[in-house]
Amino acid sequence: MQRLSLQTPIGYLALEAFEDRLCQISFIGADEAANSNKPPHLLPNCLTEASSLLLNYFEHKKPIMYRGAIPPGTPFQRKVWQALITLPFATTISYGDLALRLQTSARAVGNACRENPLPVIIPCHRVVSKQGLGGYAGFTAGEKMNIKKWLLKHEQTI
Repeated sequence: MQRLSLQTPIGYLALEAFEDRLCQISFIGADEAANSNKPPHLLPNCLTEASSLLLNYFEHKKPIMYRGAIPPGTPFQRKVWQALITLPFATTISYGDLALRLQTSARAVGNACRENPLPVIIPCHRVVSKQGLGGYAGFTAGEKMNIKKWLLKHEQTI
C-alpha cells in the first residue's frame, strides 16, 4: 500500500493506493500527515492524478472528473458509488430520490454512502435528506457534518 498526504481546506487527507489503483481516502491528523509522504517520483500515477484532481477542486474550484476505477465493495455499493460519480456538479439529490433511481431504499443508499472509500472524489456529500443535510461519512453531527456543509457551499461558489 502506498500513501500520500494532502493538506486541504477540510483537513488532511490520506490517499492510499495498491498496485496503481486508488483505493482509499481518509481524514487524518496533522501528525500522521507529516510522517506519510514519499518523494513524488516514487508515487504511483493514481496518487499523483488524484492529488491533482483534489488540489484543482479545492484551490482552483474545478469540478472533479474522476476517470479511475470504482474501488472494491459489494456490487450494490459499487452501483451507488457509480451513480454518485454521474451526479451533476454543484447539485444535490435526496437519499430517497437516488434510491428510486436505483430501485432500492433510502436507508440502503445511506449505508453505501457511509462506506464510500473515496470521499470528495465520489461525491456522497451531494446526497441529502428530504428534511436537511442528512449525514456524512457515518456522522450526523460534529466535524464530518461541518465538512459536508463546507463542500456543498464550496461547490455553490464555483
